[in-house]
Amino acid sequence: MRTRCPAAGRWPRRMSTLVEYPELRDELIKDPVAIAWFVRYLESLVVQAREGQVEVLGEDKVRIDRVAETQRQRLEPVQWNLPGQRSDSRAIGQIIAIGAPAVDVVVNDMTLSPQEFLRAIGTELLTGIGDPAVPALLQLAKTGDQQQQRVAARALGEVGATGDSLDALRELARSPVWRIRSDAAKGLSNGGHEARDLLIKMLHDEDAFVRRKAGESLASYKDRVAANALVDFLEFCKTEKDFDGERAAQLALQGISGSKGPRAASAWRRYAEQMPAEEGER
Repeated sequence: MRTRCPAAGRWPRRMSTLVEYPELRDELIKDPVAIAWFVRYLESLVVQAREGQVEVLGEDKVRIDRVAETQRQRLEPVQWNLPGQRSDSRAIGQIIAIGAPAVDVVVNDMTLSPQEFLRAIGTELLTGIGDPAVPALLQLAKTGDQQQQRVAARALGEVGATGDSLDALRELARSPVWRIRSDAAKGLSNGGHEARDLLIKMLHDEDAFVRRKAGESLASYKDRVAANALVDFLEFCKTEKDFDGERAAQLALQGISGSKGPRAASAWRRYAEQMPAEEGER
């Protein structure tokens, strides 16, 4: 079904038209009312596609539980979810291409939603938009409620835990709310040495769940400092009989080493000491 954009004054044929002719999208960006309308239309496509339906070649829609049944029956071979064929992928790509003009709409429609399903889509969209979304995310991190701060922590981390984003994550890591601190720990997985060092401090958080999330995020830092901190954390968890924390430390160390299977703390310590030292590290 075609939908008319009153502000633009034309009937878009289908999403592929905008892929082939991005100048039409760029023309809409010049009109704040039109582009807000269009972003909401794209959001609706994402939500529709994520609510139990997939799209196949030929624009035929089937329920997701029909996919397995069709494959079992070995009907005509169909390639599912090819890049660029799913309506949600196409819509997300267009929102990302719109960039900064889409941020406020996504924040108000998705990020501020009371529904986790919509907030998750909002986080994905803002992460895809990247740097242009950071100012809005920083504002959410500073003045938002608990849910909004958690969304901000995750999205800022996906964009990159550096600069102002790292400063915001550092503040969220001091939150009295353990859920916010745990999401800050997740966000810190994508940063540099400062983010890594903050995660090491969070291994001593008063909340066991936050400590585990910090340990999991340290797996992204494949260096001797992170590995030694995780061995310390592993030994601490053994002493405290924190079996979930011990498992998180083992998995993080396996992620750093690229190996499978747990090892004794002493074996992990030997592995860590064999890793190259950083400049200035003893």
